Amino acid sequence: MEGKATLNYQGLLSISLNSDDVHRIKVDEHVGIVITSFREGGIAVSDLENGSLLWALSERHVPDYAHVEYEKGYLIFNMLGTRKEVWRLVEHQGDLASPTDSHPDTQQERAYGHARRTYESTYPRGHFSPWCVLHIPTITSAFRFVYPTLLTATRRMMYLYDIPSGRLEKDIRVSPEDPELNVQTLLSYVELSERYIFVCGYPSLRILSRATGRVLLDIPSDRVTYSDNVYALSRMVHTSTNSMLCVHDTYVRPPVRIPAGMQRIYEQFGAVHVSPCGRHLVLLGASSRILVFPYFERLFQGHPSSLTYEDIAIEIELGSRTRMSQYLAFDGSRVGVVTGTGVYIVHVPALVDEEGPPSACRVVALDKPQALTEVSCLQMSDTALWLTWKYPLNPEDDSERVDFNSYLEEPLEYSVFTPEHPIGAINLRPAPDHDPLVEVTLAAVCIIDFADPPPSS
Repeated sequence: MEGKATLNYQGLLSISLNSDDVHRIKVDEHVGIVITSFREGGIAVSDLENGSLLWALSERHVPDYAHVEYEKGYLIFNMLGTRKEVWRLVEHQGDLASPTDSHPDTQQERAYGHARRTYESTYPRGHFSPWCVLHIPTITSAFRFVYPTLLTATRRMMYLYDIPSGRLEKDIRVSPEDPELNVQTLLSYVELSERYIFVCGYPSLRILSRATGRVLLDIPSDRVTYSDNVYALSRMVHTSTNSMLCVHDTYVRPPVRIPAGMQRIYEQFGAVHVSPCGRHLVLLGASSRILVFPYFERLFQGHPSSLTYEDIAIEIELGSRTRMSQYLAFDGSRVGVVTGTGVYIVHVPALVDEEGPPSACRVVALDKPQALTEVSCLQMSDTALWLTWKYPLNPEDDSERVDFNSYLEEPLEYSVFTPEHPIGAINLRPAPDHDPLVEVTLAAVCIIDFADPPPSS
């Protein structure tokens, strides 16, 4: 593996780590490392400043398209079957006691020995050592780590592990009387906070109590709208010299005409994130919209709560609803979103107890529709937005960028399956035309700096 980095005056950084497409990204700005997994297997740890490779696990050990979780020095990724490996950053080891309920196995120790010898010259910078191997009771389809707890789940079974000890703390099973057992469900993402578990997909976002496992709220994914006021992006934008961002104001769009009798649409939630404070919730719809729920606990607290999700939801459409969503990130005040029309940073005043409509920054340099559909990860740190990017990076070249206003003009239209089953579906636009540059360019790590760019020389 080789590492390199390039930085231009607009704050766009591309890290190329090896001859494979980056799949997932995790960043630790305090330690100064970026962790990546790859489409054809393997995990690499690189220096945040210069992109140099510090440590890696080979594709012979880490499977293709491995999902990666990381926080406070613990690295977790899935293996084949029910196995998940946990590694610990060497520089964070200190005098930590070894896990009591789970332990490394021969396969993990062998991989560690190979990596230790291969990257001996950089030790201990960016190196990890085995912590434990978790054997999940069943194959799960999504997992999320929020220190110190790992949640790994199916739509009907959830497992909570304490990672420092390697102990299974709790398992939660959907009740046999639950109406979800009578429908075909889809799990796309899970999230957890100190008090709640969030299970996201189709037919709903489900919020459960971590203490009791009781279902507290289901927000269905099949609603045409979730608020009387739906915000859309304005064609008027604000720009500044040498910035790669433009700012869209929003406006409350007029209601969309829907077919007679249609009350629901076939759609799923693609992702969910809760704020670090645990009070605010953001949902990503499949068709380029986000739902923001400030102080969401109001929906099920009280005796009983008189509020519905329509009362507090802030619904924001990004670009065109006829294009698919890709990824979601949320740091508590800013919402990062990738859709088929752009990369956005959305500001919602209600999340910081202020009044006013939301606004959205768009990363103009990444207005490449063929590359946007290839984004496989988006992360948000204190200083930057991080994403995978599969296109040559030249922010000054706008020859291949689309006319963004054409997206805003695309009509939102529905089709109804049958009169007997009046469930609608959005008429999605076809995929963008093939671009050979996407095929020959490796997906690398891009960094969009939140700081003001330095003046051009």
